[in-house]
Amino acid sequence: MTRLNSAMIDRAVTLALLGLVVASALAVVTNIDDRRQVFAARQAQLVASDKADGHWRQLLLEQAAQSTQVEVDKVAHHRLKMRQPAPDAIILVRGQ
Repeated sequence: MTRLNSAMIDRAVTLALLGLVVASALAVVTNIDDRRQVFAARQAQLVASDKADGHWRQLLLEQAAQSTQVEVDKVAHHRLKMRQPAPDAIILVRGQ
């Protein structure tokens, strides 16, 4: 009887260990998949961040160009006393 009990205990321990190995393997697979998804999301965020940074730099360049034109207009208007010509004083020259 003790051999039978010992064999049943060995079989139960073996099945329990097999179950733990399978559960551990499933946990590893799930963890790897989660990490892959997080990595893909992070890469997408980096791409979006780079795109937003490029857009921001473009806006800064446009702002600098516009502010330079505003400064030129102020100097022309105030210091040089330049004015917009009347519409009838504008002559349009067309090329051949």
